[in-house]
Amino acid sequence: MTEVCEICGTKVTGWSARFQSDSTFCKACFGTDKIDAYLENKTLDSSNAKPIELSESTTISAKSNLPAFFTYLAWLALIGSCIFGLTLIPSGYSPPAAAYASTIVWVVSGVVQFALFLAIGKILSYLEQIVENTSPSK
Repeated sequence: MTEVCEICGTKVTGWSARFQSDSTFCKACFGTDKIDAYLENKTLDSSNAKPIELSESTTISAKSNLPAFFTYLAWLALIGSCIFGLTLIPSGYSPPAAAYASTIVWVVSGVVQFALFLAIGKILSYLEQIVENTSPSK
């Protein structure tokens, strides 16, 4: 990789080049006052640059399907865990109370997952509303 010193034009390799503020310099120019003047002129030129105007086709849409996905996932977790928990209910004349532990664990975990996924979906929908309300009007 061969580059050129931006002050004197000397060719420098990746090993002998000195880099500062995205600029390439040779060893001879690196410790001098020329660098400060060059970088000051370079920043003045870049500060006069115009901002890039984005057209309507390049803007990112704030709407997504994630809130609906998490809401669907919440209901799926609740219904699935309730169904699976109900299948684990022991049958018999008088099962001990510990036999119902797996059923209770599955139903409670389904309720917790339901609350978690529903909360994530609501948070995402609120974030979308914030983005929509704070975006610059056209």
